[in-house]
Amino acid sequence: MRFEHDAQEAAYKRVGEYIGQLYGEDAEAASDSPSFVLRRGSARIDVTVAAVGDQAVVAVYATVVSGVEPSQELYEYLLKHNAGSVFGAFGLVDGDVLFQYAMLGETIEKLELGTTVTAVVDTADEQDEEITRRFGGKRARDLDAG
Repeated sequence: MRFEHDAQEAAYKRVGEYIGQLYGEDAEAASDSPSFVLRRGSARIDVTVAAVGDQAVVAVYATVVSGVEPSQELYEYLLKHNAGSVFGAFGLVDGDVLFQYAMLGETIEKLELGTTVTAVVDTADEQDEEITRRFGGKRARDLDAG
């Protein structure tokens, strides 16, 4: 695996240690990128350590719904949720509704990472059924089942 700089590599190692302590075998490291994948509830959670300038940023995100048709109503729904969200924000990329929160890699602590993963999981679990009911698409667990 290739890192852009030492800060990214150090953050990746720290995050890997924390993920191992928090989630054990429920998490796995990607072989080709500085990221980890874990399953919680109905969500697949990705934890990515990215190089941004000379800093490392840890992004925790879930694909909440896939294959949704973009619409004005969907945009308004997601933006209204974002306005009231303490942890993270929704986004829409190529028909996938994502929920993401990012932290600085240099200062990340285990409690912060665990709390963030929990917040992302809870939001994905709370919103996936409502979004599919109102706007279509499929939840992550439905894609895995079929």
